Amino acid sequence: MCDFEQAAKEMRLITDVTKPVLVPWGNRGQALIAELRDSPFPDRKLRRALQRYTVSVYEKQWQQLRNTGRLDMLHDQYPVLIDMDQYDENVGLQGLLSYDYVM
Repeated sequence: MCDFEQAAKEMRLITDVTKPVLVPWGNRGQALIAELRDSPFPDRKLRRALQRYTVSVYEKQWQQLRNTGRLDMLHDQYPVLIDMDQYDENVGLQGLLSYDYVM
């Protein structure tokens, strides 16, 4: 039988840090990112519109995208995916890393 009280005390959540990546998907995504490129101080409306084109990736994957030149940092704070071969509209951002999972 499981000691739920003890298990609750010992439980530790795995906190995975993620970072955003803007994906210029489709005509609208490309247009919004072009607008961002021309706007060093984007207004709230543009930032909200860009949320639809934002994906979160794990820190390690984000670093790998950046280190391999697949991200362009706009205005030093908006990472934009520039290698669209890494994105699939049905699956999303393709992993560059291989992970081992324990199930």
